[in-house]
Amino acid sequence: TLIQDNQDNPDFFIIDMRNPEEFTDGHIEDAINLDYRSETFQNELDTLDRDKAYLIYCATGIRSGSALDMMAELAFREVYKISGGINAWKAEELPTIQETPAQISESITPQEAFTLIQEKQDNPDFVIIDIRTPEEFADGHIENAINIDYRSDTFQDELSQLDKNKTYLIYYSCACGGIDRKTLNMMAELNFSEVYKISGGSDRWKAEGFPTVE
Repeated sequence: TLIQDNQDNPDFFIIDMRNPEEFTDGHIEDAINLDYRSETFQNELDTLDRDKAYLIYCATGIRSGSALDMMAELAFREVYKISGGINAWKAEELPTIQETPAQISESITPQEAFTLIQEKQDNPDFVIIDIRTPEEFADGHIENAINIDYRSDTFQDELSQLDKNKTYLIYYSCACGGIDRKTLNMMAELNFSEVYKISGGSDRWKAEGFPTVE
């Protein structure tokens, strides 16, 4: 019911805290994957917007229970946990989806992204996508990036029309809310072969001194 009530709410996020293999094997639709056992888990949690609403789960509720305590300490405003995890969800015959992960689907630092851009600068099969709003894009973006607004009603349709065999570098303004990771997962579900996202988005890109154009 909570998911249905918030299906069109851009400030509601579902987080699957299992490992990527468990996630790929079946997860709740629209969930993003933050691996509780990853070394970067707490840092990734710390970048999320504390004023948004989150529904979290793992396999049985143990990992997500610990994460719930962590999120309380980090002053998240509204967090729910699925009791019994996805095992209980499946036992009640509630739906999950499976995905075919992208051949490469990963987060890279601004320095790694800058190096990738330099290596691919003359490659017509390399595309940079800025998923912020047109206003944010106009205010400054990575050179040669195209703009596909995440908050647009046509966002997923526009993604699905792209050539899935090309290489893509995507970025948002920051990591807040997991929008960039959600897009990465979406592109994996659409069977894109090679997708990278800039960790920390354009905010971190600029903070580390990398160039933008208007």
